[in-house]
Amino acid sequence: MQVRTILSLLILLVSNFINAQGIDSSTMLQSVTVQASMATERMPLTFSTLKRSDIALRNNAQDVPYILKYLPSVVETSDAGTGTGYTGLRIRGTDASRINVCLDGVPLNDAESQSVYWVDVPDFASSSSTIQVQRGVGTSSNGAGAFGATINLITSPNTEKQGAIQTVVGSFGTFKQNVTLSSGLLNNHWLFDGRISSIHSNGYVDRGRADMNSYFASVHYLDKKNVFALRAFGGNEKTYQSWYGIPESYLNDDVLRRYNPAGTESTTPYTNQIDNYFQQHLHLGWSHTFNAQWFSKITAHYTYGAGYYEEYKADQQISNYVPKVNDTLYSDVVRRLWLQNHFYGAIYELHYKTSDIENIIGGSTNDYIGKSFGRVANITKNTPFDPNANYYESNANKFETNVYDKILWSPKNSALSFYVDAQFRFINYSIAGIDRNKRDVTNALTYNFFNPKIGMTYAVNSGSTIYASYATVNREPNRGDITDNTLQTLPQSEQLHDFELGWRSKNAIVQTTVNGFFMYYKNQLVLTGKLNDVGDALHQNVPNSYRMGIELEQNWNLSDKISLNSSISVMQHKIASFKEFITNYETGDVDSVSHTNTSIALSPNFIGSIEAKFKINDNNKFESDVRWGNKYVGKQYLDNTSNENTILNAYYTSDVHFDALLKLKRHKFSFTLSVLNLFDAKYANNGYASRYGGSENNISFANDPYSKYEGNNRYSYSGYYAQAGRHWQLSAKWGF
Repeated sequence: MQVRTILSLLILLVSNFINAQGIDSSTMLQSVTVQASMATERMPLTFSTLKRSDIALRNNAQDVPYILKYLPSVVETSDAGTGTGYTGLRIRGTDASRINVCLDGVPLNDAESQSVYWVDVPDFASSSSTIQVQRGVGTSSNGAGAFGATINLITSPNTEKQGAIQTVVGSFGTFKQNVTLSSGLLNNHWLFDGRISSIHSNGYVDRGRADMNSYFASVHYLDKKNVFALRAFGGNEKTYQSWYGIPESYLNDDVLRRYNPAGTESTTPYTNQIDNYFQQHLHLGWSHTFNAQWFSKITAHYTYGAGYYEEYKADQQISNYVPKVNDTLYSDVVRRLWLQNHFYGAIYELHYKTSDIENIIGGSTNDYIGKSFGRVANITKNTPFDPNANYYESNANKFETNVYDKILWSPKNSALSFYVDAQFRFINYSIAGIDRNKRDVTNALTYNFFNPKIGMTYAVNSGSTIYASYATVNREPNRGDITDNTLQTLPQSEQLHDFELGWRSKNAIVQTTVNGFFMYYKNQLVLTGKLNDVGDALHQNVPNSYRMGIELEQNWNLSDKISLNSSISVMQHKIASFKEFITNYETGDVDSVSHTNTSIALSPNFIGSIEAKFKINDNNKFESDVRWGNKYVGKQYLDNTSNENTILNAYYTSDVHFDALLKLKRHKFSFTLSVLNLFDAKYANNGYASRYGGSENNISFANDPYSKYEGNNRYSYSGYYAQAGRHWQLSAKWGF
């Protein structure tokens, strides 16, 4: 209620801005909106771009992965089943830890896990003017290596005075409210942008609730040569854990498919089995235009994050948590696993541009300081403990610097353009201390990478271009890959060779991009079934693997009333050979099975989507239309063995949206009614699997619903993330 009250007060305070002095500020802001990490059609790169209007059309109460769901080769996932809370995406089968994400050129990926957690930046799409997805290696960027895709989110300010309030309600207790405000240009120099948001969902999965609050504020000062920008944004989230999935046998049961095992070690589900995290970002940027050919940019940034996930653990040995306690004492324990971190640094760019050549020299220097520790919140037996004492603690430092040079040369009177991009990247990563299993994880590693890219485009005519490129990128192992292994079995860094060949065409009716890709991996890290001494699954290098395919994206304007957006991805994802390890929990033996030419886990061979828009009414005061989106995702294997016992079945979903816009003299009122999963498909879009040994008559294995006996004294253990059936959302927006 406090957030909603603040939102209402903000509207009253700023509903009438000072009139901006009318000048054209687009030229002055050019150096803000141009990002070195963004691809253009002159570059031999494969990408899709959503503009501000595209984002607004899709931005209700779901997270960024669901806004991108109709782009080629994208598979969106949701732990709680509604697209709100913990969500993720894979692109060309590439998971979140291999997708580079930047906000205005500043890295968003966590430095240690290399993943992006969209729940930490809730409703950031409402502050984004552009979202670009580059498939493959893409152009050089800051932060984690783009090992299959890059996502760039840009927040260029509105140059017009405006504001809006949006309210969304829907199934499963969904509620969102936000206010966005833009001052327009004040006194020929100042621009102010702001947003405050609140999102709640109970989740489709039992107890899969999410409560997220966030804000965004920016101040820009402009003169003829300079643009100074200060951006502050952040958010906090509390989500009940829904990370565990359900057994395959529950998927077709209307009640059991909503089952959540989190917190069920207690007599009744523990009510506070939550993830609680806060993240704050601060960017300070300066762009300077020297003359018509030269301009520069530098951005200093700082991110602070802190939080924990709390869990109820039954029948724990108390001495693991409290020192000097008898080893024979056991109790139920509530523990909190904490993470605190600081991430800071600077990114910089120097641009030179003439009619035939564009050169960008840039890079970044970033430092990460992280602390992982655990504390006890409660012990059910009467045992004294210090709630502020750490029962484990480790500290990490990751220093990274990179520098790149990008040259795009388009000779005069030539249809050819040439692109060269070379990046050097240095990483120094150290960890000291113990983890929650009381293992010493102390280590220090250094990596030096050279990532070259080269390509060319050929303009067939004014509306058609052919492009080809080759790129190499290297990636260091993440924290888990390092800490879960011993010093003797540390994995090597991975390398990707990416070949792209494409054709872009545009006319008044249709815009088409078709491209083929071949991504060849050396030493890719995959799960092989091998476990460490505490039972954690290990990623191990496999010598040779690849992803290849063809992607087609088309945007059709069939008439003034009908438009279509479609995408098709036909792919193959293979590991040449690897050895699977299967632990027998009855005998303690470990069997190995050799595999060749198997499919990479969670990588469908086909993804297709089509989104149709039918305009019903269009005049100066009232517009209305219907949008109908359809998506099909092919079968996926849950591990790397191509075993038919552990698959994620193909699924088809359909969403329909009814839009209406009422335009008055100084106000706009828009409404969207969305019916999601129109045909009530019972499907899962994510899962996991592992394999272990044991006899068929083992009662404990046979009674575990997550386990399936496969024969030959082997079981598979798998979990699936069920998604909501037919549900709805209603968005109402007042613009002023």
